[in-house]
Amino acid sequence: MGEKVTASHTTAMHSYNGAYAYKLFRLLKMSGLNVCFGHDDIFDPWYPLGTGNMLQVLHMRLNVCQIMGYSQINDSIDLISNNSARTLNIQDEYGIEIRKPGNLIILPSRERI
Repeated sequence: MGEKVTASHTTAMHSYNGAYAYKLFRLLKMSGLNVCFGHDDIFDPWYPLGTGNMLQVLHMRLNVCQIMGYSQINDSIDLISNNSARTLNIQDEYGIEIRKPGNLIILPSRERI
C-alpha cells in the first residue's frame, strides 16, 4: 500500500530495543511508507509549548533524532513540506508552479537589503 499508509503518533518507537527497531525500520523502508513530521498540539494540556510553527518542529526532531549528516540536514525540509503533502494526498496541489495555491512563510530577519 506504500504511500497510501499513514502511521500516526509513533512515539512508542523510542522505547523499542535496537534490534527490533532496526528490523522495523528496514521493513518500513521496504514498504514505501512516507515519513513526515506533524504537529497537532498548539498550546494545549498535552504539549503546552506547541506553537504550530513547523520549522520549530523540524529543528527539535533533527536534534532529538540526531539527524546530523549534511545531506540529511539539507533534505530535512522535505519532512515538513513535500513528504507532508504526500501524506495528506495533496501533492498534486502542492509546490511552486503555475495554477497551484500560493502559501508564504515569513521568517524573522535582522538583515536589511
